[in-house]
Amino acid sequence: MFALVDCNNFYASCERVFQPRLEKRPVVVLSNNDGCIIARSNEAKKLGIGMGEPFFKVRPLIERHGVVVRSSNYELYGDMSQRVMQTLMRLTSDVEIYSIDEAFCDLTGFLHLDLEAYAWEIKDTVKRWTGLPVGVGIGKTKTLAKLANNTAKKSDGVTVLQTEAMTKAILAMTPVRDVWGIGRQYDKFLEKYGIRTAYEFAQARDSWIRKHMHVTGLRTAQELRGIPCIPLEEQPDPKKNIAMSRMFGRPVTELRELEEAIAMYATRAAEKLRGEGLHANNMLVFFYTSPFKEGFTGASLAISLPRATSYTPDLVRYATAAVRQEYRRGNAYIKAGLILSELTSPAREQLTLFDPVNDEKRIAIMQALDTVNRKWGRNTLFYAASGTQNRWSMRRERKSPSYTTRISDLLKVV
Repeated sequence: MFALVDCNNFYASCERVFQPRLEKRPVVVLSNNDGCIIARSNEAKKLGIGMGEPFFKVRPLIERHGVVVRSSNYELYGDMSQRVMQTLMRLTSDVEIYSIDEAFCDLTGFLHLDLEAYAWEIKDTVKRWTGLPVGVGIGKTKTLAKLANNTAKKSDGVTVLQTEAMTKAILAMTPVRDVWGIGRQYDKFLEKYGIRTAYEFAQARDSWIRKHMHVTGLRTAQELRGIPCIPLEEQPDPKKNIAMSRMFGRPVTELRELEEAIAMYATRAAEKLRGEGLHANNMLVFFYTSPFKEGFTGASLAISLPRATSYTPDLVRYATAAVRQEYRRGNAYIKAGLILSELTSPAREQLTLFDPVNDEKRIAIMQALDTVNRKWGRNTLFYAASGTQNRWSMRRERKSPSYTTRISDLLKVV
């Protein structure tokens, strides 16, 4: 049996944990530069505020109903996600972190328990330890657990598919487009053949499914029949690339500011690279102006690094050199970023016979840098190339404090 634990309205719920006055009030969270709606509380959904809607379009509705608006607080959301996952790892033996707010749990070792009671224990414990509400769906396969979780969101928060009759009922009421692994790409195709529900799809012939939807579709059908085909992945696959890009808070016209932004992104990408235990062989640097204005233009430069590395000064040096080469005076750039690719393990790295690089010293420096920033907060130590004012940073005018990751933002009880 598998359980899917999913945080309810995750970003909005994180905002409520440290601001109880927001309970039962409509809350929305905005995307980078406060552009679009990316999270909504149930109360906001009932007002008709859609996911992905531009903020300026729904602003009159938001102001009319007193909706609480917050900018994205990724530091808070990332830390709260980690707390939820750590809680699940204490409650179950095997956990696959599926996304920032979802995790699959293998309950094979808990079959002697009352699974519904245990699901409630998971739900209540996560709420008690982190303050976040979650839904728990349990089924014989990961796909059935996903369907059970969708049902749990519409009921009291827990759904366990333990009997054939209950599983059949859920499949019969689930549109085939809502099945994990099918989606809208096959919805219209299946409808032409009279397959509209998950149950009808599960009853289709294997040969027909394999012919039209290949092995992936057949695997999904088997999962709906209660035959596990998708194993729990406790260790995610190694990353194939690492990307860092952001919209600027205002158009950037000066070379110095563009260099600072790219240096900051290179620093962040290097941190992620070391976190994965990988080195990068290639780098792509890009930046462009607004595609909605006349004279749209952009630039990109691919760089083959002389030696695979995760050493921040090297990555910053090559990235800023690319900016200096491709920058054109007079352009107002609105977005920039870089992508590190052809990632390899240091143990498999090809060295040169006369390589003068002192790896031990470099590794020690990066370990010290990462340790300080993990302990005392991001940018406690940073490279001067990233600048100190960062006026180009994305707008987050309604951002809440970083309650759990910044000492100055800790709540004070008086």
